[in-house]
Amino acid sequence: MGAAMAAEAEQERGERATPENWMYRPPGGWTYDQVKDSELPFDWELLDGIIVVRGMAVWWYNRVRNQLYYQL
Repeated sequence: MGAAMAAEAEQERGERATPENWMYRPPGGWTYDQVKDSELPFDWELLDGIIVVRGMAVWWYNRVRNQLYYQL
């Protein structure tokens, strides 16, 4: 019985997001279970079923830190 329930759950989740298909969301969008273990080559977050690439904020943080340092 446990194996049957696991198979049904896997089928409901559908395909998993991969580096090849992440930009083509399924009908209804991605779910957390589909993307949580994805090995995507960038930082990402899941917003309304869409995988969104996070911006590279390191430059901005460094600039703010340096400006605060110089002002203090």
